[in-house]
Amino acid sequence: MKRILLASHGKLASGIKSSIKILTGKEDQIETIDAYLDDADFTVEVEKFLKGVKENQQYYIFTDIYGGSVNQKVVSKVVEKSFKNVQIITGMNLPIVLAVLLETEKISKERLKKLILASQVKLVTVNSNDNSEENFFE
Repeated sequence: MKRILLASHGKLASGIKSSIKILTGKEDQIETIDAYLDDADFTVEVEKFLKGVKENQQYYIFTDIYGGSVNQKVVSKVVEKSFKNVQIITGMNLPIVLAVLLETEKISKERLKKLILASQVKLVTVNSNDNSEENFFE
């Protein structure tokens, strides 16, 4: 079984979890940290998540911004504990969290790299000025 922690500035983490609940109903495998909504130290929540780490499970921590304060604090806590079965993925989005959550096999580092590549967002403009279906999603 996988355990997932989503950590973000503001409510991005809980928003992604909400979407996952609607799309999959598998939100029970996900914990969230919505950091900086108040003066509370969110690293306590990171430590709580890490205290539950067991050797026979896979753990994934997603953070919102590479190098951001949430990412830095998560990385420091994981490095401090020297966990080998905890993967940190930053720049999280709904596609990558879904891909990891729904993967049925154990995820190797190579497979994780492929899931990340496939989940990277392609930003496009949806042309609403062209009424033809053929050109709408170009």
